[in-house]
Parts: sequence; structure tokens; C-alpha cells
Amino acid sequence: MFMSLIRKRRSVRRYLAKSVEDEKIEILIESALRAPSSRGVIHGSL
Repeated sequence: MFMSLIRKRRSVRRYLAKSVEDEKIEILIESALRAPSSRGVIHGSL
């Protein structure tokens, strides 16, 4: 049963034509820069 569910699974992405506030984008970028990475590599930019 599990494998049949896996085989039927699909990702459907639908995007809205709405702009995102600059504050939200800044929060996302800051979060990405502070997120843990493999081997402790520090990334200074995206």
C-alpha cells in the first residue's frame, strides 16, 4: 500500500500573481544565511 501511494504522489505548484513585501523577502534571506549547512560551511551570500 505504501509503495502505491508513493507512485501516485505528485507535486502541483500554483503561484499567485501577487507581489511579496520587501520585509518578508529580507526575513527569508536572513533566515537562509543563518541556517545550518553541511560541514559547518559559512556562506556569506546567496
